[in-house]
Amino acid sequence: EIFFEDVLRSGERVNNYNLVKALTQNARNDFLELEKWLVVLDRSENSQVRCIKKTEGHAFIRSYADRRQMHGILSGLFLSAHLMGVNVLENRFVTKIVEENQKVTGVTAFNLRTGKFELFRPKVVILATGGCGQLYKNTTNSLELTGDGYAYAFDLGLPLIDMEMIQFLPLAFPYPESYRGTILGMASLFGGKVRFYNGYGERFMEKYDPLNMEYCTRDIAARAIYKEIKEGRGTSDGAILVDPTESDRSELKKYSDSYRVIYHIIEDIFGKEAANWEKPFSAAPAQHFMMGGVEIDASGRTKIDNLLAVGEVAGGVHGANRLGGTALSEIIVFGKAAGQEAANIMRDFSRVSIDSSKLESELES
Repeated sequence: EIFFEDVLRSGERVNNYNLVKALTQNARNDFLELEKWLVVLDRSENSQVRCIKKTEGHAFIRSYADRRQMHGILSGLFLSAHLMGVNVLENRFVTKIVEENQKVTGVTAFNLRTGKFELFRPKVVILATGGCGQLYKNTTNSLELTGDGYAYAFDLGLPLIDMEMIQFLPLAFPYPESYRGTILGMASLFGGKVRFYNGYGERFMEKYDPLNMEYCTRDIAARAIYKEIKEGRGTSDGAILVDPTESDRSELKKYSDSYRVIYHIIEDIFGKEAANWEKPFSAAPAQHFMMGGVEIDASGRTKIDNLLAVGEVAGGVHGANRLGGTALSEIIVFGKAAGQEAANIMRDFSRVSIDSSKLESELES
C-alpha cells in the first residue's frame, strides 16, 4: 500500500491505477523469482536482498542495487533462454507490423547480415522496443532507442497515451562528447549531505523544493537544474556542481562498490578527488525515460488481439513522472504477465485467413 501511494504521488496521480496496483503487488515476488532463472542476487549475511539506499520519492529503503549492474540480470536471463532452446533472431530491423481484422498477420524485417527483407507469420507479438531517447541531444539511452515501437503502434492505429510525459535524469555527464548523457544518477547516490550549487556558488534547490532540497523527485530536480543553466546561472561548461564533500565517508564505500562503473568514469573525467567525494564535479540533466506509450491492460494486452506491449514502449504505469528504481520492476512484473498472456494466446490461437497478396506487397514495398 505504501509503494502504491509512492508511485501515484510521484506520477501526479495521472497513472493508471490498475497498472500501479499490479506493479506494486507483484514487484517483490516477481523480483525474487529471478533467482529461479539463474540470476544471482546480492544478499547480506542474513540472506536478505541487499537494499542499500532510500531512493528519492520512496517512503523508506526499498531499492536494490546490483554490483554487476545490468550484466547480472541480463546474463542470467540470457543463459536461461539459451538452455531452454529459445531461438533468437539477431541483427533484424522490423520495418512493419501487418494487421487484419484486429490481429497481427505478419511482420516484415530487414536482415542486416544478408541485406534482404524477410517476412514472419507470428501467432503473437510482444512489443518491447524501449523508448525514444535518440530524439534528444542529451540522453542516457542507448543508440537503439529510436521510438520504433511507438511508430509501429501508431501505424496500426493503437492509442498512445501520456506521450508528453518525458522524464529527464537530473545528473548526467555534461562532457566530454563521448560520455555526454551517461548516467551519473540522483543525489541519493552521493551521500546524505550532498549539495547542488550553480555557477555563482548558490545552493539553488532551496528555491525549488525547500523541504526535500536535493532529495526531491527527479522531475523537480531536473527542471530546477535545467532552469539554472538555461537562465545563465550554470557553470562555464553549461552545468551545475554536485558537492558530496560533506557526506559521510562510510557511504562512499557502499557507493563505489555498488556503482563501480560510474565511480571510475567520474575518476577518469573529474579526477580521483571528485570520485572520492573530496571535491565537487559537474553534471547536467539528460533525457532518461518515456512515461507514455501504447495503452495496455495489466496483462500487457493492446487493442489488437495478439499484440502485447511491455516496458518503456507501454504507457500508463508511471503517470507524469517515474519513481526511481521502478523501470526494472516494471519490466519484471509486466514482462512476466505479458509472457503468460502470450502463452495463453498461443494455446487458443486459430490462424486467421489472410490476403497473402497483401503480405507479399508489404514485403515488396
